[in-house]
Amino acid sequence: MSNTPNYSIKIEGQSIPVPAEIGSSDEQIRTTLSQYFEGIKNSKIERTVQPNGDVIVDVCKLAGTKGRL
Repeated sequence: MSNTPNYSIKIEGQSIPVPAEIGSSDEQIRTTLSQYFEGIKNSKIERTVQPNGDVIVDVCKLAGTKGRL
């Protein structure tokens, strides 16, 4: 039996299972998902450990500026 938790990323209404090497690192999450989700580089990432030890990673994209400043 493995003690490694399962990681699942929640983004834009989707739940994506990922290996622990990706799910445990904010930078790995951003790098891996940036090719699929626009604006993820400036996202807020929060982890919630479930009672069974699995980890839910919530990725909330933050609003950026539009146009010139």
